[in-house]
Amino acid sequence: MAQDLEAGRKTEIDYLNGAVVTLASAHALTAPVNACLSAMIRSRSFRALPDIAS
Repeated sequence: MAQDLEAGRKTEIDYLNGAVVTLASAHALTAPVNACLSAMIRSRSFRALPDIAS
């Protein structure tokens, strides 16, 4: 995942921690640590992506 961020590639965070959050929600549970980690990595990956508007 760190290599993906450094290379500007999309990470697999949604398939790993995001799936835990989704499954927890489906069972009326929460996974706050996984949700926070997923959000942090997603925000970092958006900053790492190149600007395609120009």
